[in-house]
Amino acid sequence: MGGSLMIIFWILVIVAIYYGIKWATKSSDSQGMGRGESAQEVLKRRYASGEIDREQYLRMKKDLEEN
Repeated sequence: MGGSLMIIFWILVIVAIYYGIKWATKSSDSQGMGRGESAQEVLKRRYASGEIDREQYLRMKKDLEEN
């Protein structure tokens, strides 16, 4: 009986770790580049928020269009 309880305990620990990692990576995705967001959309968002200036924006846009 004690052995089966130990197995159930470790299964629960592994499942909790799995969902904890899944939750942590989902939280970091919402802060960074969102799912389905293209490189050009990220560039536009960064320019609109003032992270990069016009020259940087145009240079990076040109680089993206060449690829």
